Amino acid sequence: MSRLIHCVPRQLALLVACAVIFSSVCLKAQAGTVTVPVVYYKLPNGLKVVISEDHVAPVVTVAVYYNVGFRVEPKGRTGFAHLFEHMMFQGSANVKKFEHAKYVEANGGNTNGHTDFDYTNYYETLPSDRVELGLWLESDRMRSLDVSAENLKNQQNVVSEEIRANVLNQPYQLFEWIDLWENAFQNWNNSHNGYGDLAEVQAATLDDVRNFFKTYYAPNNAVLSIVGDVDANEVKKMVEKHFGGIALQPLPARPDLAEPPQTKEKRTSQADKLANLPALATGYHMPAQTAPDFPAAALLSLILQGDDSSRFYQRLVKEKELSLDLSRCKGAFSIEFLQPVGIKFWQSTFAGNTRVVSR
Repeated sequence: MSRLIHCVPRQLALLVACAVIFSSVCLKAQAGTVTVPVVYYKLPNGLKVVISEDHVAPVVTVAVYYNVGFRVEPKGRTGFAHLFEHMMFQGSANVKKFEHAKYVEANGGNTNGHTDFDYTNYYETLPSDRVELGLWLESDRMRSLDVSAENLKNQQNVVSEEIRANVLNQPYQLFEWIDLWENAFQNWNNSHNGYGDLAEVQAATLDDVRNFFKTYYAPNNAVLSIVGDVDANEVKKMVEKHFGGIALQPLPARPDLAEPPQTKEKRTSQADKLANLPALATGYHMPAQTAPDFPAAALLSLILQGDDSSRFYQRLVKEKELSLDLSRCKGAFSIEFLQPVGIKFWQSTFAGNTRVVSR
């Protein structure tokens, strides 16, 4: 079934998470001042630390955000940032393979990681009296990740299978992960396939992985966040104990992520043998999150497609019955917000009568 990719420049910015925060703060501001206690500071090794006390429930989340994502990975190694996310769960000096999750689950918590366009993050949510466990686990893999040939080969196979399952053998996924980006952007950092090309994932070497770890998984390229039922002063001592001795590293220059102006509409089409319904994607180039229009546009995104009560869902699914759903990549109608720095990309997949776009 053929599909149409419709890329148009616009000066709006859409981000669901910010919209939720923005609308929430606005509503609460009418009832009174909302104060969120936040402590910001930096260790001598460059690690940025954020602590916020929240005593509503006896839980805490420890999270580390590294300033590296899809768009910073080297040419010829697409999918490398995602591959490295998997490597971070393969053990470290004091935590054997698979033990990271076992420690967390044995203490009543949960853990995961995520690779995005400009960052990769890892977290543990635990009972608040286990906050030091989360700090120890994160510091141990930041200091001494076990980068071995066995672990690398194993995760190359895992990631390759994930690509096959989630991209190559699913309808609309080549559309989402490759064609949209290649047609919407000209800068390779913005346009390449972040999930990864199979050949390039398999071509990664031990030296590649070790250099990537040393370069980007350094304390001066990370932010440590602790939020929950904790005492900030006590947590500061734990942070110094576990992270203070990790050496900083020289950081490479950031890549140029700028895009040349798009002066006219772009259109392209693609055939997808796995798709049973036609789909339409519309992409918009967006300004930076610091732009004056960003908060209003973020709220607009929530109004248009935040949930089943949104304007799009109610009009296209419930009232007009022109779409099957407003959900991500199900061959129906999906809207997804993808986030290159300074350029927000709004992707829509539409099933059914594509003429609705022009109405």
